[in-house]
Amino acid sequence: MPFDLFIALRYFIRKKNNKIVNRISIISIVSIAIGSMALVIVLSVFNGFSNIIGSLYEKFDPDLKIELVVGKTFSQNDSAYHIARLHPDVELVSRVYEDNVLIQYDEITHPAIIKGVEKNWEKITNVKLSLKQGDWYALPDTNNFCVVGREIAIIIGLNLNFIYPMHFYAPKYSEEKSVALDKAFTSKYLFATGIFSILSELDGRYVIVPYAFTNELFEADSSYTSLEIKVKSKESVSKVQKDLQKQLGSGYVVKNRMEQHEFFHKVSKAEKWIVYAILTLIMIIASFSIVGSLMMLILDKKDDARTLRMLGAEMKHIKRLFLYEGFAITLSGTLIGLSLGYIVCKLQQEFKLLTIEAQSALIIDAYPVKIIGSDFLLIFFTIMFIGFVLSYYPVHFISNRYFSSFRKD
Repeated sequence: MPFDLFIALRYFIRKKNNKIVNRISIISIVSIAIGSMALVIVLSVFNGFSNIIGSLYEKFDPDLKIELVVGKTFSQNDSAYHIARLHPDVELVSRVYEDNVLIQYDEITHPAIIKGVEKNWEKITNVKLSLKQGDWYALPDTNNFCVVGREIAIIIGLNLNFIYPMHFYAPKYSEEKSVALDKAFTSKYLFATGIFSILSELDGRYVIVPYAFTNELFEADSSYTSLEIKVKSKESVSKVQKDLQKQLGSGYVVKNRMEQHEFFHKVSKAEKWIVYAILTLIMIIASFSIVGSLMMLILDKKDDARTLRMLGAEMKHIKRLFLYEGFAITLSGTLIGLSLGYIVCKLQQEFKLLTIEAQSALIIDAYPVKIIGSDFLLIFFTIMFIGFVLSYYPVHFISNRYFSSFRKD
């Protein structure tokens, strides 16, 4: 072990002659530990919320989704449907027609997005598990179902009583323009058989109906706006995505679950980095105690430094031992903080120590936590870099002022 590192460790472990130096060193370690623990906890809770929202989206989204780059609808004879079905790792494929409509229920109207799906779509997603009332089908042998988001159901006062049907109005795409309702819009109706609840963004926008119904409503002639795919194995999603994209070409885009909500994930990452930057700034302010600790240590060990210089030690070694002291303070505080942060997060995961108080029912009753190893590495290297920068100033500038006379010896 180099002698400068050996001496630095002795300075760090043993009590200093000056009690103030000991106290400032302890304050430095504690402040770094608290800062690093706060970073771990906040980022882990943030990961937990992002994971909860992402898992909710998974109930509505397929493993893969194929859309056109230019245009809205696939033609009836488009090869994409057959290419997707023939892939060996694809389990199910459903044609989907999605568009805006106006719904009417018992004289109440409201805009919505209608999503026409084939019968196998319920096996591609987990929407059926999110049904709060009713069922996916009214009768086992019928496709005449209509599943409504909970917020839409509340707005229109929907009851699953099969007395009042839901009317759907879609604009007629023709050259002849008309202001008459029966000529400007196509109208169809269905009875609601279920109400689902996933996320406010989905519950307040979507009504799920049979694919055949949307074809009639929009006079779509068996066209569709997207293909939704379930892959046999979750591990092969990325491979299937690349294979299908290669086979379909640049005119199509194959999206995984993250890409289907790209804006949400970008915003989520941006928020996380903003939180990280704010906490890092607080960490920098808290770590300034390292400067005071090293300044006091340099003054306290001035005679020791003179002795080492007289014994033949070079100035760079004397400076380095004080720099190692700063590293020791930073490293010990960081490791303590990371360990405490990990323990707090595990306790929250297991025992839900901190609960969420709300007047209305929530999908979770305690703050969610997700521990990610890369966050620990990021926090560790960030704090060590801050510690190096803050240790550099007192060692290379303050020591020059007090040790300059040693060079004349």
